[in-house]
Amino acid sequence: MTHNLVDGNLGTRPMSGGIVLFRSFVGGPSADNTISDNVVMGNKSADLADRDQGPGNVFIGNDCQISQPVGRC
Repeated sequence: MTHNLVDGNLGTRPMSGGIVLFRSFVGGPSADNTISDNVVMGNKSADLADRDQGPGNVFIGNDCQISQPVGRC
């Protein structure tokens, strides 16, 4: 996912927020994704969220305010 503007997505579910990596519904990991050069602001509960932390996920050059875990912006 590259060069996107993601703004104002709100919710209370685990998949809510801006750009969210989440384990698939059949249990497979979210793996080998590159999330780069995106502007992600004003999303709740996070702008960028790696809630699966599968192998090979990379976050580079994103502009955001809140990431889970910290350090993805």
